[in-house]
Amino acid sequence: METTKKPTPPSDDIDLMRYVSLFISNWIWIAASLFIALGIAWVFNRYAQRVYNVSGTMLIQDEQNTGSIPNMDQLFSASYYNSWPNLDDEVAILRSYTLSRRVIEDMPELQVAYVPVRRYGIQGQRTYMTSPFIVNKLSDDQPFGVPVTLRLTGPDTYELEFDEEMLKDRQSKSENAENNEQGTWNTEQQMHPGDTVNFRGFSFVIQFRDPEKQFTTGNDRWLIWFESPDALANSYRSGLTVDPVNEGANVFTLAFNGYSPEQGADYLNNVMQMYIEQGIEWKNRAAENTIEFIDVQLGLISDSLNLAENKLENFRLSNRFVDLTLEGNLVLQRLEKYENEKNMLELQMQYYEYLLDYLSSRDETESIISPSVMGVTDAVLVNLVNEFASLQQQRKQMAFTVKDNLPQVQLIDQKLEDARRSLHENVTSAINQLKISISNSDQNIAKVERELGRLPGTERRLIGIQRKFDLNNSVYTYLLQRRSEAGIAKASQITDNRIIDKAMPQNSGMVKPKPMKNYMLALMLGLLVPMALLVIFDLINNRIIGRHDIESITRAPIIGYISHSDYQIEDPVAEKPGSTLAESFRAVRTSLAFYTGQTKCPVISVSSPVSGEGKTFISVNL
Repeated sequence: METTKKPTPPSDDIDLMRYVSLFISNWIWIAASLFIALGIAWVFNRYAQRVYNVSGTMLIQDEQNTGSIPNMDQLFSASYYNSWPNLDDEVAILRSYTLSRRVIEDMPELQVAYVPVRRYGIQGQRTYMTSPFIVNKLSDDQPFGVPVTLRLTGPDTYELEFDEEMLKDRQSKSENAENNEQGTWNTEQQMHPGDTVNFRGFSFVIQFRDPEKQFTTGNDRWLIWFESPDALANSYRSGLTVDPVNEGANVFTLAFNGYSPEQGADYLNNVMQMYIEQGIEWKNRAAENTIEFIDVQLGLISDSLNLAENKLENFRLSNRFVDLTLEGNLVLQRLEKYENEKNMLELQMQYYEYLLDYLSSRDETESIISPSVMGVTDAVLVNLVNEFASLQQQRKQMAFTVKDNLPQVQLIDQKLEDARRSLHENVTSAINQLKISISNSDQNIAKVERELGRLPGTERRLIGIQRKFDLNNSVYTYLLQRRSEAGIAKASQITDNRIIDKAMPQNSGMVKPKPMKNYMLALMLGLLVPMALLVIFDLINNRIIGRHDIESITRAPIIGYISHSDYQIEDPVAEKPGSTLAESFRAVRTSLAFYTGQTKCPVISVSSPVSGEGKTFISVNL
């Protein structure tokens, strides 16, 4: 009886044992891949540049005192300044280019890179304030980004090697012809700390960081290069993150990723400190402008006061005049009253003229001076000046966060222009009214002077001198009082922002590289990549490898396997009866006997489409 076996239909199930066998048989490739992956991870963890995260916390008030226009009666109050728009503007100022540039300028150590060179020319981790030497720039105009190799040749000697090809390339693109001088640096020239280096735009001096230790270090080769402050400012501010500790909180966490914990901590602390100092500067600007304005007025009145004082003293000495009569005192009092009124009006006129000049110049870099400085109490004018100053402050703050061509900036500019126009009209009208008031004061003074003409000549001359002295003295005293108030206000300024936790190196954490993560990734890739490749090669392989390949594509039953013959003979079954090959033929013969049953002379055909595939070999040995 002939039995047939149907082909096994394709199955979606994964033959795990088959793939396990595949992996085990190719274990050497998996082991090699795992070794290479872990080796790469070790090299990366060993030599990759480390990055450390440092953080600090800071309190930022959303209603601060910022440099608006104070009323002189409120100079001792802490709430006379306008508030900032919102905390988002504060965050933008902390991350602004201007603030970051000031911090970079205040930290010269950041502007020079110090990188030790290990064996085989491998660059080490960039250092911060730990190199045995320090580079002091003699000029801010240095070739940026051009590496200079420094070799320590002794306890107090070193050699320099410049990358002249890079220098030539940089200088050929530069418009600065002075730095394009020709010449070659002698790399064997022995330099000493304190020697000036001048070569193709470089101008610096190398000195001991610690003179007592000199050049005692484990590294005798270093790379140094100069960083551009502008590029550093942009790079550092983009790496600074400012986030509230909780939603809606006024306490913010400032974080920065740097190449050294100390470097990141110093940068963060300087950012927070300069942000606070900048706020105080903005606060003091109004007081400084007030003091400057009053000093100008004091300078004008001081000479007149000294002249009147000397004239009064000389008159009394020469005429032996002791005191005025009752009528003379009354006339003098009335004169001083009217002239003081006129003088205050003239001081107000000077302030109005200052306002007109300020509005016409459109120079908004300096804060506008308060009307109360010169005794102006017009509520409408005070409100207009405060509104104008508030818009100015908003415009300055918006410059940190928004570009000039955006609609919100154009809207503020339009509001500023409208406020300027309204203020100009109000000042012009006030000047006209002030002129009328001064004219009335002149008429009152003229009436009293006619009464003065009835007094004796000596007393009349004394009254004239005395009135000038009292007038100048009262104005001088008034201005001194105002200046003192402004000075006290400036000296007593404090910021509403403060540092809660300074950034400290010991609280930093390394964010790159992550050794355990890299090793785990290498372990996974070292195993998965070769295993995946083996599976892919197995899926795209169209050769018959095992029994499963035949059963999946044909109905023919498989009765046995014939091993590959390594013998150089045609009938190993006869000559090598105990071999594995002979045993495989016996197994096939036994299976054939099962299929042929009791047939005495069965006919078996051995065929193949190509010659040389083993038809004769199978027939003879079978």
